Amino acid sequence: TIDFPEPETKMPNVQINPPNYFWILLALCLPVTIASIDVMAVGVALNNLGDLNYAYFKSWHSS
Repeated sequence: TIDFPEPETKMPNVQINPPNYFWILLALCLPVTIASIDVMAVGVALNNLGDLNYAYFKSWHSS
């Protein structure tokens, strides 16, 4: 039981610390990418809405 905890405590120190930076970076980058995708999606949606409104307005105006 003495041998078992020792490698366990040594390994995470070596192997969890670098991934922690990776996860922190990922956590910081993910909202930014999601936000930019959302902005793009909203822009596309607004474009489509504008086209629809324009088409509707045109058809309503011509009648």
